Amino acid sequence: MMAASMMMMGGAGSAAAWAQTAPTPPAGSTSVLDMLGRPDALSPKEAQAVLAKLRQQGITPPDWLVARARAASQEVRREDDSNDIVVTGRASLQARTLAQTSYAMSTITSKDLQMRAPIGVAAALQQIPGFDAGSSGEASGGVQVRGIPPIGGAGYGTVALLEDGLPMQADPGLGWLNGDESLRIDQTVGRIEVVRGGPSTILYSNAPGAAINFITRPGTETFKSQLRYEYGDYNMHRVDSWISGPLGKGGWRYFAGGYWRTSDAQRYAGYNVDRGGQFRANVSRAFAKGALAFGIKRIDEKISDPRQVVFTNDAHGNPVDLPGFDSLRDTVAGPESRRFDLPTDDGVFHFDAGRGTNVKLTQVSAEGRYDFGRDWSITERARYRDSIVSRNGIWPYHAYSANDYLKGETTEETEPVLLYRDTGIPFAPRNQNGNGVVLLDLARSYTLPLNEFLSDTRLNGSFSLHGRHDVAIGFYFARVNEIYDRINAGLLTDYKNNASVLLFKVRKKSTGEFMPGSAMTNDQGVLRFPYPSLEHDEGDSATRAVYVSDEWHFTDKLRFEGGLRWEGIAIHNPTAVADCDDCSGSHHFAKVAWTTAANYQFQPHFGSYIRYTKAIRLPNISDYIDQAGADPVTRTLNLTEAGIKYFRPKIDINLTGFRTVYNNYEVKDFRLVKGWPTPFRVFANTYTIGLELEAKWRPVDWFDLRGQWTHQDAHFSDLQIGDASGKKIDYSGHKLDDMKADIVMITPGLNLLDDRLRIQSDIRYTGPFYYDAANQIRISGMTTASLNMLYSPTDKLDFNLIVDNLTNVRRMVSGNPRAGRLQNIEAGQSLMIGAPMYRRSARLALTYRY
Repeated sequence: MMAASMMMMGGAGSAAAWAQTAPTPPAGSTSVLDMLGRPDALSPKEAQAVLAKLRQQGITPPDWLVARARAASQEVRREDDSNDIVVTGRASLQARTLAQTSYAMSTITSKDLQMRAPIGVAAALQQIPGFDAGSSGEASGGVQVRGIPPIGGAGYGTVALLEDGLPMQADPGLGWLNGDESLRIDQTVGRIEVVRGGPSTILYSNAPGAAINFITRPGTETFKSQLRYEYGDYNMHRVDSWISGPLGKGGWRYFAGGYWRTSDAQRYAGYNVDRGGQFRANVSRAFAKGALAFGIKRIDEKISDPRQVVFTNDAHGNPVDLPGFDSLRDTVAGPESRRFDLPTDDGVFHFDAGRGTNVKLTQVSAEGRYDFGRDWSITERARYRDSIVSRNGIWPYHAYSANDYLKGETTEETEPVLLYRDTGIPFAPRNQNGNGVVLLDLARSYTLPLNEFLSDTRLNGSFSLHGRHDVAIGFYFARVNEIYDRINAGLLTDYKNNASVLLFKVRKKSTGEFMPGSAMTNDQGVLRFPYPSLEHDEGDSATRAVYVSDEWHFTDKLRFEGGLRWEGIAIHNPTAVADCDDCSGSHHFAKVAWTTAANYQFQPHFGSYIRYTKAIRLPNISDYIDQAGADPVTRTLNLTEAGIKYFRPKIDINLTGFRTVYNNYEVKDFRLVKGWPTPFRVFANTYTIGLELEAKWRPVDWFDLRGQWTHQDAHFSDLQIGDASGKKIDYSGHKLDDMKADIVMITPGLNLLDDRLRIQSDIRYTGPFYYDAANQIRISGMTTASLNMLYSPTDKLDFNLIVDNLTNVRRMVSGNPRAGRLQNIEAGQSLMIGAPMYRRSARLALTYRY
C-alpha cells in the first residue's frame, strides 16, 4: 500500500516510477487502477506513463486516463514552441525561451524534419516567415529574407549558415559556391533555429539578414540508434542511419551517422548523376567545470540541377509550355550533350555534364567551455574545412525560332542549314519537334577548391549594476583560400527532352555543296565563336572581428539589449589571369555594426519587443572573380523591427513588423557584346516595409492549424543605369526584381489513433513578381500543396509518406538570369527561358529505432 499512499499524495514522479516497477496483476484485475487514487493527482506525463504500462499488461484503461495522457502530447507540442531553450542569436548563456526573445525567431523541430524530409536548405526554409526560399524541389536553391536583395551565392550572402553555432562556410555568398552546397539535411540534424534580423549581424559574420543554425544530435548517455530507408518514385533510394551512446566509463559520449543515396533525379538526363552521401561523427564529455566536443564531417556526393526550360506566353500573357516538351518532367540535358572535348589556348578540356555539382568536403570541428564560477565562462569553437566543389552542366542561354536564327545568314548564293550531329539529318526549321526552336546553350564547368579555418572565442558572464547584466565579449577569426577555375563554351541544340546537338553549316543553293570553312560549329557541335575560354582566379582573405553584447534586466519584466561588432577583412592577391597580367595586391575593408533593443514581458507567455540594427556586409574574394581591378564597396543596412509573442496551450501568435533600408546594393548583370554576355555593375538603394505573421491554433487534440504570412512592399529607392547608347534610365520606385509581395503557407493537421498518426498538408501561395528591374517580365503567382503523413504503430517504428506538388501545378517560378536582371533581353519576346516547377513526386520512408 506504500505505492498507493505515494499516489494519493501526488508525489513527484511517483506514477512514472510505479509504472516501471508495479507487478503485473492477474488477467481482468482492476486492483492496479484502484491504486491510482484521484484522476487529478496524475500529471499528463504521469498518466501517459501509466497508460503505456496498462496497455502492455493488456488492461483496458478508463476514459479519463486516456484523455489525461493525450494532454501530455498537447503539452509536448506546446513546449516545442514556447518553452524550449533557444541558443541561436544570443551571446548570454542564461536560459531564454522563444517567448522571451527580443527578435523574430522560428524553430524547425526534428519531427518537422521527419514529416517533410526537405531535400535542401531552401526547401526547409519555406515554412519560415520572412523568407522567400526559391525551391521547387531541387537540392540547391536561392533565399531572400525581409526584402534584402541577394548578395552573391543565390542570396546566401545575406544569411549565416551555422552548424552548432559556427559557420559551416565562412562566407556562404561566394560566387558559384553557395553555402547550401556545403550542407546536407539528414537524420543527424536534431533541430533548426532561424533568427531573422535581430542580433545576427553582431554575433555572426556575413549575416545582415538572418542566422540559420543547424543543431546536430549529440551523444547520449544510453545506447540508441536509428535506421531509415526512403524510396522516391524517380528511382531514388536513400538510407539514413545513426548510432549513439556512452564511450567507455570515463563519461565520454559518441554519435555517428549519415546517409547514402542514389536516384535518376526528377528530370532524368539519360544518365545517373545523383549519387553519394554524408557521414558525421562526434565525441563529447561534460566535466564539473566545463565540456569538450570534437566532430568530423565528410560529404562526397554529386547532384544534378537541370532546371531551365523554354516558355511562351498564352493569350493571357502567362508562361506556358511549348509543344513537344513537358516542363514538369523534361530536361534539355541529355546523353548527346554530356561530353565534349573543348579546344582552348591551354589545350583540350574534357567536359562532362554527368559530373553535375560534385561536392567533396572534409570538416573537423572542436568546441570547449570552461566555467570560472560565479556565472563566468569562456567558450572556444573552431572549425577547419577542406573542400573541392565542381559544377558542370548545360544551361540554356537563349531560345530562337529556327527561321529567325537562320534568316540573317542567307545570301543570294548560299544558305545556312542545321544538321543533327549524330545522324546528319537536316533540322526542319518550321516545326521540328512541334516547336521549331533552336537553343543556344552554355556548356560550363566550374571548379572551386576552398580551404578555411574559423575560430570564435567568447567570454560570458553576469554582474549586477542597476539590475543584472548578461554580457559577452567575443573574438572571431577566419582564414580563407579560394581557387576559381572556369571554362565556357557555346553549342546549339534542338528543343525536346534530352535535346540533340546541332551543327551549323553553309551550303551553295545551286549545288547543295557545303562551303569549306564556313561552319559556325566544329564537328562536335561546339560554336567556333565565342571560342571556349578558360579563366583562373584565386585569392585568400583574413577576417577578424571583435564583438560585445549586453542583456540588461532592468526589472523583472523590462530588458534592454545592445551589441557592437567591429569587423575587418584583408583580401590578398586576388587574381583574374584571363583579364590582366598583374592583378595582385591587398585590399582592406572594415566597418562597425550595432544593435539596440527593448523587450517587455507582460507575462511569461506574452512579450513584446522593438529593435534597431545597423548591419554590414563586407566584400569578399568573389567580388574580384571575373572582375579584374574591381573596386567593391561595403554594403550597409538599416533594419527596424517590432513584434509581439503570445504562447498559450491553444494558440501561438508571433507578429513582427519590419523595415529594411539597403544602401550600396551592388547589382551585377550582363550585357551582350558581340553576341556574348559581358559583366557590368551598377549601385542602387532599396527600401522595404513588411509584416510577418506566424501562428498555430490547437482547438482540439486531434486537429491543429499552422500558418505563416509574409507581406512586403519592396522597391528601389534609387536606381539609375545607362543603356547601350549611354542614355540614363531611372528605375527608382520600381519593384525589386524577384521579390514576392505576399507569401502564405497554411498547414492543417490531424492527430489520430492516440497521436500515432499525423496527417498534414502544406498549402502555399506565392504572389506575382517581376523578374527584372525594368519591371517588364512579370511572373504570375501560384498555389501549391503537399501531403505529409507520419504513422507510428509502435514506439520504435515509423512510416512516412511525402508527396510534393500534390496537384501537379505547372508554372514558371523564376526567369533567366543570363538574359539580364536590369534590362532583360527576353522582355517582349515570344520565347523566354525560366525555371519550372517539378512534377508531383512521392516518397515513402520506413524508420526503425532500436
